[in-house]
Amino acid sequence: MIRKILVFLLRFTFLMLVPLLLFVYAIKATFFNQDFIYTKFIPASYEPVTSLLAAQSASKTPGKEQIYLERIKTIVPRAAYENILKTAAEPFIAHVKTWVSSGMVVFPAVIEMQQTKVDLRDDVAKIAKNIPTCPPNEKISTEEFGFCKPANMPEAAAKIESSLVDIVDKEIPQNLTLGDASLNAYSTEVNRGMLVMKYFDYIIFTIPLLMLFFIGLLVFEPWSLVLKKLGGTLISVAVSLLLVVIAIPGSINAVLATQPAILPAQKAFIVFIFGQPLSILNYLTAITGILGIAMFIAGKIIEIKIESKLKPKKK
Repeated sequence: MIRKILVFLLRFTFLMLVPLLLFVYAIKATFFNQDFIYTKFIPASYEPVTSLLAAQSASKTPGKEQIYLERIKTIVPRAAYENILKTAAEPFIAHVKTWVSSGMVVFPAVIEMQQTKVDLRDDVAKIAKNIPTCPPNEKISTEEFGFCKPANMPEAAAKIESSLVDIVDKEIPQNLTLGDASLNAYSTEVNRGMLVMKYFDYIIFTIPLLMLFFIGLLVFEPWSLVLKKLGGTLISVAVSLLLVVIAIPGSINAVLATQPAILPAQKAFIVFIFGQPLSILNYLTAITGILGIAMFIAGKIIEIKIESKLKPKKK
């Protein structure tokens, strides 16, 4: 009886804890993963970001969103976009990696931006040359940039190109300071979080495996029952993860539907951001479910074989 109670408690704890661990792992594997950011997130963000920029720019001139989108893509081709974002993200990612590897965060955090500023300035100077010429019949608005330079006005065109470079010069400092010394009051909690992040890849596998081991140890025999219990536990986790994967997008869309002021492109961008960890969670859900089903079927097969052996043979 005690053994059954312990198995129930372990399975319940497993069901509550593992989905949370996998959800945190999905976030870490996306927004805290340099390879994911460089190879998947940044390339995939090109369409939603350019669409968002075009929609926001055309908010005062309805009907020009598609025209602006085409011009933005002419000015900033996909390759240039990816290069600019990787250049901008590199010092921040490097700093976060230093925090995680050392397990210590100290404020104020000073991020060196000198080389990044030089690289970004060169990149922006190159894409500024891609700005197309406005059609002769297009009215030039002083309130918004139509992503084109005036025809037959070389001085104005040159000013637009130089102003983009000036933005980099004025807005990006040589060194960027994050936080202040007062944040060190929370250093104990933050450093614990960094320590967990440092060893999280081990934790995510060790804790569930140990719990499954103890569940199997308590069930003990027969093997068919052990596999069925473990498989059933994993299937339950997969089902709970599936519910989370379904519920989060639905909840986000429901909240966004109550905000009519938000542009469709802004909604699409928000959904895109939240969708990144969910893509990893989908994969983890599938793996967990397949493993659970396989173990349950294996246990059932063993159970059938044992029962067939125990049946008295007909003479």
